[in-house]
Amino acid sequence: MMELQPFEVFPVNLEDADDVETLGTKPKFWWFNTAGKRLLFKAEDRGTGEDWAEKITCHLCKLINLPHVHYELACEYEAGQPKRPGVICENIAPAPLSLVLGNQLLFERDDSYPRSEKAKYKVRQHTVAAIVDVLKDLNPPPGWQPDGTIQSALDVFIGYIMLDAWIANQDRHHGNWGAIRNEAGELLLSPTFDHGAALARLLTDEERHERLVSRDRNRTIEAYVTRARSACYADTNAERAMGTLDCLREFGVQSPKAAQAWRNRLLAVEEIRIGEIIDRIPEYRMSKIAKRFTVELLNENKKRIAQLDIP
Repeated sequence: MMELQPFEVFPVNLEDADDVETLGTKPKFWWFNTAGKRLLFKAEDRGTGEDWAEKITCHLCKLINLPHVHYELACEYEAGQPKRPGVICENIAPAPLSLVLGNQLLFERDDSYPRSEKAKYKVRQHTVAAIVDVLKDLNPPPGWQPDGTIQSALDVFIGYIMLDAWIANQDRHHGNWGAIRNEAGELLLSPTFDHGAALARLLTDEERHERLVSRDRNRTIEAYVTRARSACYADTNAERAMGTLDCLREFGVQSPKAAQAWRNRLLAVEEIRIGEIIDRIPEYRMSKIAKRFTVELLNENKKRIAQLDIP
């Protein structure tokens, strides 16, 4: 069998920065590569694995044919010296297109919705019902080809929610989904983006190892994955956000056939394919124990999704 090569790491020069991006918490800037393509560099300056989480998730999306932003591993250079790792991606809404984030879409539906960029978490108005109402007015993502079961923007978004349950993404707040407004003024669901908080990337390798070998039921991977919470609420009176699996169930009620179709795609993914993706992350960016833990996390969440009661 052919040995898989590590993913390429693209050099990014700070001197070539075109514009600094202020949205979000990570250092970002736009730049032009040697081919003249304008790309966004997102730095991973906290050493917590946001870069490999983004890259792995990108390729997991490919396995299930989920519309997504494509990310490449990168390294920022300054004065010819490596400065910090990160990822690069293209603009999903270059002019004259524009990206309208979920908070704005929800505000347009209900002017009492807290649309502030600072209010992203613990927003109780970010409910399944409110999101579904918005999705009903959106077209599917650009280039999406309906397959008879997954047709509407809601159908596709259910795939995003299943992805969150699979990768333990707790960051699907109202600034991490949105729509693309085209020249005709139509709104199309954007591809899924910003998955750097997924795959338990905040854990230390010591804790990963402990959970891999622990006989304490409360310290196992099985116990750990049940703690993942979405950024969606069942209703405005809920005290805390739903778990990622509960969130998938609630969205699945809205379009059961689409939910089943996405689950079938996930169940068709072979474990070896997941391992191949993770193995291609250079070891100086992701340790062996982190790779092993991530494979186990994905397999465990896949089992949980397989067992989920979807109407």
